Amino acid sequence: MDQELSDRRANLRRELDMVAKANQERAMQTHWSAIVLMIVAVAGSFVAGIAGLTSFLPAPWLGAIALIPGTASLAALRFKLQARSNWHYRKYDAVTALKSRLEYRLPLDFTDEDIGSIAAARDELIERMQLEWEKTMSFDWTDFKVQRHTGV
Repeated sequence: MDQELSDRRANLRRELDMVAKANQERAMQTHWSAIVLMIVAVAGSFVAGIAGLTSFLPAPWLGAIALIPGTASLAALRFKLQARSNWHYRKYDAVTALKSRLEYRLPLDFTDEDIGSIAAARDELIERMQLEWEKTMSFDWTDFKVQRHTGV
């Protein structure tokens, strides 16, 4: 096996490692962001409820605290944090499968075509995942569109 072919395999392995690591980190970050926002929402609701029942805080403070749960929940849902986390985990899993193919399923006497097929699968994965992101994860303003009624 020539050195150039081994170098191409090593470069592809490094690239897949880098992409997998980045997606694993983003998946965990967005997952924990969603959890933290939901905890903030529940805690804000609890504090506002207790403060309202006990008259512990002045009305402006109570009003400010009462805004926290809705804001935190809205942020978690509108930014689709858990869906983004799931997307990153799916991409991580797909890239890990490509790494497995590169490491364990290539013949010992692998060829340029063997490496090329994994690189092509990587390219297809990137394209498919990008299209999914654009369809499902992009911020969508359609909920805020003015609905015009033509009359009945």
